[in-house]
Amino acid sequence: MDLTGHSTDPHGFFLLGSSGVTPRPSIVLPPNTVQNGPDAVALYRSLQGPPFSQGDSIPTEGLLDAVVYRSRGSDKGAKALGEVLTPGQPHLLEDPSFSSVDESLSRCGSLKPRLLAAFQVTLLTPMKENACALEPTLHPQPTLEPKLDGFVIFEVAGANWTNATDQQAFVELRAPPQSSMVGYVLVVFEQEPIRASISIPLTGESNSLGFYLIGTSVSTNQRLPVVSNGTPIPQRGAVALYHGFPSSFPVGMTASNLSLVDAVVFSDDQELLQTLTPSSQLYTPEFRPELGLVSLSRCSCCELRTPQAWTPSKPTPQNDSLCPSQTFPLELDLCVSKQESKQGNAETDCRKWLHREGSREAMRSEVALYLESHCHCGFSPVHLHEAQFSCYEGLIRLSGHILALSEDQRNNINQTLKNTSLMQLSGGLVGMSCQEPEFYRSKGSEMTSGWEIALVFAALLVVGLAVAVAAYCYRRRRPLNYSSIELNNQGEGNPDF
Repeated sequence: MDLTGHSTDPHGFFLLGSSGVTPRPSIVLPPNTVQNGPDAVALYRSLQGPPFSQGDSIPTEGLLDAVVYRSRGSDKGAKALGEVLTPGQPHLLEDPSFSSVDESLSRCGSLKPRLLAAFQVTLLTPMKENACALEPTLHPQPTLEPKLDGFVIFEVAGANWTNATDQQAFVELRAPPQSSMVGYVLVVFEQEPIRASISIPLTGESNSLGFYLIGTSVSTNQRLPVVSNGTPIPQRGAVALYHGFPSSFPVGMTASNLSLVDAVVFSDDQELLQTLTPSSQLYTPEFRPELGLVSLSRCSCCELRTPQAWTPSKPTPQNDSLCPSQTFPLELDLCVSKQESKQGNAETDCRKWLHREGSREAMRSEVALYLESHCHCGFSPVHLHEAQFSCYEGLIRLSGHILALSEDQRNNINQTLKNTSLMQLSGGLVGMSCQEPEFYRSKGSEMTSGWEIALVFAALLVVGLAVAVAAYCYRRRRPLNYSSIELNNQGEGNPDF
């Protein structure tokens, strides 16, 4: 079905369905178009018309999103669909016992494309927000496998990112083994001014492991061209992978998301971020001379165009990235709260925060920025990838493990945490050990009670003084009206008087 010429409603919804669906769909589907699995629904974007496939194969060029589902006993058919459309993920299982009325598969908790763990069986809500469960469970992203479904930027390094003499510039891509790179264009953007400094139409194919290397050394698939400033990969900028005709991506072009396949931004420039990434980037990597040889390495196969997939690491061209791992874990139990939050609404606010799109990514970036600014050890949101979020007495709790690249990095992170009692994050957020909040709250309540008692005594004292002064003034202005005077002999008087 070609969606050209159609548009979403003011709330961003667009409905395709059978004639019996209410409200009436914008495109009415023939009977039994969407039916029980094994089946799949895929969304494509193409400037050359409908997606093209050879023979009985499923097309993947221009694939934006897909969902694969099955009924009980139909695993084989769903497996064939999933291997192409959602590789490495368990397909969704329909649940006819969920409800006595019609049900649907609804996206909940994440807008990341082709992520089956984000879907739940729910009641029907066409043209409305999905009827998601209160706390959707998102399983971890699958780790990168040698057989990759699409084309991604895998590793980037600049020759001037550190002072190391053997630091080299290169861009590494990863694709399915022996995949043709014809039709893809690699573009490098500088930050000031924002323009394409390099545009390289790719040739040849990826190697037997799926790697494709563009660099300054001889042992590469393609060479990075020599530029006027001598640094083909700038200190601050971006690298983007496009699909289309080379003439559509000339040197000097401004950043564009048209026909964009993947991008990594190592800059805090908002124009680059908003154009090449789905949302504004909170974390900008720091390349410090003390780190030695350094590159930006992808540590997730399925998250395209997001800083959450990248971390500063050691260069590993034509090999798997060196990523934080369980080899060097560090216990994490961090509680975050707003300084001005009200205790009565804290638990409700926390639960709302947990269900807000992008809140977890933003929190990982905030904590990563703070720790990196203090440890200077190459800390990134990837190190917090396994941190779990929950609510703890009205506070946002991050628990689990921090993963490190090496023993030295783990020691640096551990020392930074030991030296930090309070993390002053942006937006009025404060982070501390989850053993501390109870201490702070108890001390705060004791101090509050003390002040309340002191204020009561002070008020009583002021009232007492006011009454005494008023009585004194009253008696001074109106002396007693004596009606008789009694005289006594001096000898009969009280000697003490």
